[in-house]
Amino acid sequence: MKIGQTVELQHPQISGADLAGTYIAEELHLHWGTHKLAGSEHRINGKKHDVEMHVVHRSSIYSDLQTAASNPEGLAVLAVMIDFSKVPQSPEKQGIEEFFRHLHEIREFQSTTYANSSLTLGSILFNLDLNAYYTYHGSLTTPGCYESVHWIVFPKPILINPKSGFNVFLLKYENGKKMINTNR
Repeated sequence: MKIGQTVELQHPQISGADLAGTYIAEELHLHWGTHKLAGSEHRINGKKHDVEMHVVHRSSIYSDLQTAASNPEGLAVLAVMIDFSKVPQSPEKQGIEEFFRHLHEIREFQSTTYANSSLTLGSILFNLDLNAYYTYHGSLTTPGCYESVHWIVFPKPILINPKSGFNVFLLKYENGKKMINTNR
């Protein structure tokens, strides 16, 4: 947030990692499997992870996500691996744990919840190892499948408590069925 002639809230931005300029965070979504099958879309050394988080960014030269998606170098996606593990709770993990705890509140189709103002993209990704990543050019993994994505894949998973993580398995589709296997 910044104060000038008015109050503005700015989206987080990224640059570097061979990106063609600055990219602005637009959305975050998850991909998962089932209680028994890992659901990441990327395999790291042949291994799938429990959940894969995508933070979708648009190039700052485009005014919206749709326009950016239809242009080369228009999108950058951070792919973050997440595994369920009984790890001791630490202050650094509170953001991502809080994010997954809130999933319990939005189980039903099109429900909404409000998070504490301390829950930010920075707090969710606090434990991310920014020094270890892979990059490649590819496409979105959701319909549209635009081939305009600069992927930045972080192979080292963030570990979260299964009690929080399993909230993804409570989410439901419009027809009331459990939302599972949201990966490709």
